[in-house]
Amino acid sequence: MSDHPTLVFLHGVGDGNPQGNWKRILSESLTRLGYPTLDQVEVIAPIYAHALKGTDDEGPVPPLTIPDLPRDKGDQHRWAVETRTSALERILNAGNNLGQGVPGGNQVVEAALYAPIFSQARNYLKEPKIRAGVLQRILKAMPKQGEILLVGHSLGSVIAADLVRRLPPEVTVTGLVTIGSPLANGEFDVDNLRRYLEAPPSNLRWWVNIWDARDPVSAFRGVSSLFPWMLDRRVNTDPLKLPHYLPRFLETDEVALPIGHALFGSLSKDLVLASRDLEIAPTYVETLTLLALRYGHLVASNLDPKLQTRYRSALAETQTTVIAQLTEQARLEGRPQTSAITELVNHPKDEDGWASSPPHIRHLSKMNAANPLVSVALANVIAPFQISVPKSVQRDAFEELTIEMGLGRQLGLDLVDSRLEAEKALEDGARIVFKWAALGVGVLAILTTGGMAIAAAPAGLAGAAAITAGLAAFGPGGMVGGLLTAGALVGVSSGGIASSLASTRASVHDVETLLVSRLTAAILRQKQKLEQDPDTWLILVDSEREIRRSLQRLSTFSDRNAAVVKDAKKKLASVEKAVEYLAKHGLGPAPLQIEDADAEEG
Repeated sequence: MSDHPTLVFLHGVGDGNPQGNWKRILSESLTRLGYPTLDQVEVIAPIYAHALKGTDDEGPVPPLTIPDLPRDKGDQHRWAVETRTSALERILNAGNNLGQGVPGGNQVVEAALYAPIFSQARNYLKEPKIRAGVLQRILKAMPKQGEILLVGHSLGSVIAADLVRRLPPEVTVTGLVTIGSPLANGEFDVDNLRRYLEAPPSNLRWWVNIWDARDPVSAFRGVSSLFPWMLDRRVNTDPLKLPHYLPRFLETDEVALPIGHALFGSLSKDLVLASRDLEIAPTYVETLTLLALRYGHLVASNLDPKLQTRYRSALAETQTTVIAQLTEQARLEGRPQTSAITELVNHPKDEDGWASSPPHIRHLSKMNAANPLVSVALANVIAPFQISVPKSVQRDAFEELTIEMGLGRQLGLDLVDSRLEAEKALEDGARIVFKWAALGVGVLAILTTGGMAIAAAPAGLAGAAAITAGLAAFGPGGMVGGLLTAGALVGVSSGGIASSLASTRASVHDVETLLVSRLTAAILRQKQKLEQDPDTWLILVDSEREIRRSLQRLSTFSDRNAAVVKDAKKKLASVEKAVEYLAKHGLGPAPLQIEDADAEEG
């Protein structure tokens, strides 16, 4: 028996002989990359083309055998899957692998479904008896235990996704590789498949989808927009061949690399799929600071040479200051310093004479990383210096940062898009962006006025005490203070904040800053399908009520054009826009479902 996972290949429509050229072509691609051929692994390639046309088999669709995980275990498993996926992303060295498509892609696939050549796909989607027969035939050919690599092309990718949670409980799916998949189209959401795969199944280690921009079957896009925990990889294959042709996909490194890695292991001895904890776990403040500094170094590496030297100099000054602050704080608290900080103290400069870059932060899950990343996105990481950075550079830096963290590039891209979308949702967003560098004392006032009610940070980091103590130790100004203030805005709870925002002591900018912070976090969580913070809705609707009440009181006795009245109107308009955005995009509380009394009686 082979020590390697079993390769299970699921063909698409019309392929009654899947044992043909695909295996030879894939073997050639593997050997070109330095892997062994498929002769060293067991290959299972069930034939079910005839069953897609019709079947006399009786029996129901095989039941789900892989249950949903409890929330805590589900979070841990998702983190592990995303860490492995990020490692695969580094293997692929993906430069342009996003799952976006082109307008009209869905309509192309929907129309194709009703063409004669796609009758087999239509049968699988619309005829439960045929679907049951196909799944039963495949399951009969499956091993009852051990590891498998599941590869599906075209309709086979839909069948593979449908099959994952119906496998024997003792079977582990080392990897799922889908090729030319139409799953992004709503027509292929067979039996509520999207809900079943909203979180990675407990028997699945990672999922990579390879698609081509010219392929109409894939709706001209990948599937990560539906399942953000998986990896999309776009390829450009031979334009002289049919865009959905399986052999042309198998000739690419993008297909061969994940298959070879799953079957034979990594070609790189340096690649680590699991996160490594630091010897001494960094505190919340240290984690936030190291994350911000690492982001700053990535920004510097992407800047135009004319700006790069000045930015690196500012970053070096900032890093020297904050590392000294963190070292002194650890001494005052009587605790050993984390090795990441110690390394920067002992080796302050790199081989080029610039400030040494912090190590990669790999101890955070996506859930735990969301708020710290938003804090970094909203703060000035080279404070007290102010240098405008192009949005394209910010995007590239966050993309690289989240890949390094083991969380995948899509999180970084979604982070930047979420911030821009939050700014756009409010009036005068350009002015908000310009003032981010001033994040500090003025914004902090609305928090302290509200009793410094900071919500608990994610598990594994720290809670309100850490942020409060950090602000007390470092102050609201400077780089660390700005990061902590941004973190407080993202995690502030609802108690007392609404009245603070309505107070004349809170400026229009203070209110806008908190709103953009909360909206950015909410939008990011929605894009990444993470749990929302219910306090965001409560803060906004309470603030809307309090500011409206304050405006009424101020308007009664003040001059019509008084500054306090104008400011109150601006604050109210901003909060109304934020509330409207949350409601419109499904980020508010779920609507109350009232059953029809007549229907209930019937």
